[in-house]
Amino acid sequence: MVDKFFAIIVGTFILFSISMSVVSEQTDHVAQENVDIATTKFVDNIRESGYMSKRMYEDFILSLIHISEPTRLRRIS
Repeated sequence: MVDKFFAIIVGTFILFSISMSVVSEQTDHVAQENVDIATTKFVDNIRESGYMSKRMYEDFILSLIHISEPTRLRRIS
């Protein structure tokens, strides 16, 4: 009886761990795609205007922070 209970607990833990790992990888992939999009927009904006202002750079950095914050908070908790 105790062996079955222990096996169920261990099995549940393993399944939970695997599913959390998959979700984490998918979240990282989505975040990376968003960073790629923001970087492309930033570079295209510089290419079109012919210069990079301090404001453009600050906006780009803020967009990266906005993208990374939810991922960072999930890893902390």
